[in-house]
Amino acid sequence: VVDAPCSGEGLFRKDADAMQHWSEEAVAHCAVRQLDILGHAWNALRPGGYLVYSTCTYNRLENEENVARVLEWGGSCIPIPVQDDWGITTVRQHGVVAHRFMPHRTKAEGFFLSLIRKKGDSGVFRPAAPRGFWKSLPQKETEDWMPRGQEGLRLVKMDDRVVAIPPLMEELFPAISRSVYPLQFGTEVARSVKGQVVPSHAWAASAHLNDDAFPCIKVGLSEAVQYLRGNPIPAQGAKGFGRVSYDGLSLGLAKGAGNRWNNLYPDQLRIRDMRTLLSEVILPPL
Repeated sequence: VVDAPCSGEGLFRKDADAMQHWSEEAVAHCAVRQLDILGHAWNALRPGGYLVYSTCTYNRLENEENVARVLEWGGSCIPIPVQDDWGITTVRQHGVVAHRFMPHRTKAEGFFLSLIRKKGDSGVFRPAAPRGFWKSLPQKETEDWMPRGQEGLRLVKMDDRVVAIPPLMEELFPAISRSVYPLQFGTEVARSVKGQVVPSHAWAASAHLNDDAFPCIKVGLSEAVQYLRGNPIPAQGAKGFGRVSYDGLSLGLAKGAGNRWNNLYPDQLRIRDMRTLLSEVILPPL
């Protein structure tokens, strides 16, 4: 859609300044600028694609004559069905088909519109899906991590990850992913690491996590602070994944290693040593 900057003749009735700034030179200048914009838009348009050209001015130089130049590049005008009682004036001349919204006939200040199709067969635009999209990933465990009776989320796979998204996003996700590679989409539930499904911190901190999905590791205040610093939690017979909890709040995950729970709290979120932190953020005296 090219809604081009124009001489603004459609603004005369409501803006006195628009009339003061109008001149034949301004019209010619606008026409050249519009054609330059149309050229860039036309080059970006794929074969078979449609271009909508519009202005809020009346003169033919900025309107029909610019459309005629686009037709020379390999386009054809497409008439838009309009009803007689709408008061829209349809122009047909030398291949140009356009629609004028004149203020004495329509409930508007003034408008010009033409729909142009680029020659060629567009087919159906289906860019390649991103690398690894819908890659096979064990999903049974991740389904068990969902709360019982949870109907508000769907699990989908992307590369080596499983993410939870609302049902509406389940339909949009493949379409969006054909055109761009989404770095973040929904809440990451798990990812595959060396063939093993590893739960993600984002899901461990989510209100949607099934509380029974992992053993709960209850800690006191001092242990919670140590966990947030990245330290392990002493234990006996620890195995599998556990959810660290302080005062009913889920802090993150840990992995059992017999006599301890190895810390899985993300490195970038950990509490750092205050002395090191201060030395980095406080500037030395001048």
